[in-house]
Amino acid sequence: MKLALVAALALLTAACADTPAPKTVSHRGHVSPQAVPAPPPPPGGFDLAKATALVDEARGHRQAGRLAEARQAAERAIDLWPAETAAWNELAAACDSCAPYAAFFAAKLEFSQGLPDRAVALGFQNIAEEEVGTQAGNFTYDQAAIDMARRLWAFYGRAGSAETVASHGKTWGEEHPFTSMTVIGGTVAGILTGIKSAAK
Repeated sequence: MKLALVAALALLTAACADTPAPKTVSHRGHVSPQAVPAPPPPPGGFDLAKATALVDEARGHRQAGRLAEARQAAERAIDLWPAETAAWNELAAACDSCAPYAAFFAAKLEFSQGLPDRAVALGFQNIAEEEVGTQAGNFTYDQAAIDMARRLWAFYGRAGSAETVASHGKTWGEEHPFTSMTVIGGTVAGILTGIKSAAK
């Protein structure tokens, strides 16, 4: 009897030893992906004052019926300050073939107003990394759209020099230094989703 009991205990012990222990999940080895630096600003940098003057020039040309000159002035304004929605609106008004492209970026910029600069930069980075021919609703990314998204990524990715700086000298982060990362994370998720939607 004792031998049978000992044998049973031995078998039970062996069975327990063969049973794998439940796996535990550890986050200690997790490494967040490195942030991709924004592209460098274009040669000559960005210039809000010159862009504003060019928007006025484009408007004057358009009202006088000089649409080719209006388009050129609007495009130069966008190059100097790509976040200027008035320049995009002038481009759309002066050039029928440019209207879908201009409306797309004007809508993205309107959507981005009031959001943290780094969230907007991430949104335009997302577009800049798409392939030519990618469909976003009714809009198809061509090389010009991807290049402009890259320019806007550079614009909003600069340290302390996006629209918020131009308007009152501080970045969103400087004005809201204690905003939680949870809020920022939610905003980033929203911009990444919303900025890819097509302009209606």
